[in-house]
Amino acid sequence: MSTLVVGIGGTTRRPWSIGPRVVELLAADSVDELDDVCLRTETTVPGRLWDSIPHLDRLVVIEGISHGGLAGMVRQTVLEVGAGGGPGAHAGIGVLSLLAASGLPRRVVIFSVEVGQPDQDEAVEHPASPVADAAVAAVARMVRAELGRRASDRTRERP
Repeated sequence: MSTLVVGIGGTTRRPWSIGPRVVELLAADSVDELDDVCLRTETTVPGRLWDSIPHLDRLVVIEGISHGGLAGMVRQTVLEVGAGGGPGAHAGIGVLSLLAASGLPRRVVIFSVEVGQPDQDEAVEHPASPVADAAVAAVARMVRAELGRRASDRTRERP
C-alpha cells in the first residue's frame, strides 16, 4: 500500500497554510516513517501531483478553502475507486471504474478546512489563532486515523 499525504497551501502561517501545517505536524510525529507513507507539501499549482498519482494506492489531501462557512470547520470527502459499477453505472461500467482505469488511486481522501472570510474577525488569519490551531490538530488526528486503516478495510481490488 503506497500512500501520499499532501498539504496544499502557502508556507507562511496564514489561512492558506493549513495543509502544510498539518503535514508539518505529522512529520514531527514521525508519520512519514510508516511503511509506504510519504508526506509532501505543495505550495504551487497542485497539478504536479498527477505525476505521482498513477503509482499510489491512496492519496490524502489537506487544503484550506473559503466557501463562506464557519472558520475551522472541516469537511472530509472520500472517493473509493475500483469498487465496480458505482454511480453512473451503465452496462456494468461506472464512473469510479473509469477513474480507476485512468490511474486514480483506489482511495482518495480530501480534508478541506474552512479558513473563513475577512469579515469573520480574521479568525484563521492570525497564525496563533485558536481556531486555526484547533483545525490543524483536528485534521492531523483525522489523517492519522486514515493512515491507521488496515488494507482489508480499504477498497476491493481494482477490476
